[in-house]
Amino acid sequence: MKLFLSQQKIQQTFETLLGLIDGICADNTIKSSEINALKSWVEMHEYLKYRSPFNEIIKIVKPAITDGILTNEEIKDIRYVCVNVLKNYNAFDIGRLHGLASGIASDGDLNELEWNTLKIWLRESSYLKGSWPYDEINTLVTKHQRAEALSIQEKEIVIYYFNDFCGLNKNLSLTHPLNEPNMPITGICAICPEVEVFEKVFCLTGESRKYPRKEIADKIIEYGGSYKNDVSGLVDYLVVCSEGSPMWIYSCYGRKVEAAIAMRKEGHRIQIIHEFDLWDYFEDVA
Repeated sequence: MKLFLSQQKIQQTFETLLGLIDGICADNTIKSSEINALKSWVEMHEYLKYRSPFNEIIKIVKPAITDGILTNEEIKDIRYVCVNVLKNYNAFDIGRLHGLASGIASDGDLNELEWNTLKIWLRESSYLKGSWPYDEINTLVTKHQRAEALSIQEKEIVIYYFNDFCGLNKNLSLTHPLNEPNMPITGICAICPEVEVFEKVFCLTGESRKYPRKEIADKIIEYGGSYKNDVSGLVDYLVVCSEGSPMWIYSCYGRKVEAAIAMRKEGHRIQIIHEFDLWDYFEDVA
């Protein structure tokens, strides 16, 4: 039976592999757990080993990792094939970000070199702002400016989520589950989002100390926006209300936040913002 793969899937897979290689190499040290991440990639795609362009890349990656060592030449060969395959496609850098995050986290640790690699990539790819998981990863990086300053718990949270982003591409073997699944979650609200109210649809979650919910909804309507009680494909912004900081830490997602994240993963452009960003907008246009 002939296997059918969409062009989008081929592109996504090679973008992810290229990002994975770059993430693994970010700290100039390759550990056995990072080799295992590549082994997992091969195992997941070996059923395509007779299908172009997978036949070429698998013939390169599989022998390269057999001895448990990845040399500079082998890395260059893998990157060369990926780059040449991707020349046939328009840029899809979100796929690259999925792989980069998982490659960085695949050794179960974060260091300053890896952190800097990610910060540079995010800065150079700021045109992806508003997309999942760019906003989520950018929030985590902004919150934790230096990897060496992270506590053990914070590192575990960041590593878990980096691997979860790549899980969108079904790389489930890269998942690094938390020992304590109810640990707090960070990195939800976008950093410095560009908020527009006119002809935009808003939904609120949580309670604001500043205004009752009805007053917030009335103010949105006053400025030409509209308000919905629940998250749907019509909503442009989910506003998280809390008396904490913009880096609100969740002990759980909450129904609306969870729904918005699921929609972002599916490609919807809904943004999750903190109420402070909405107040800043109103002050700017007043």
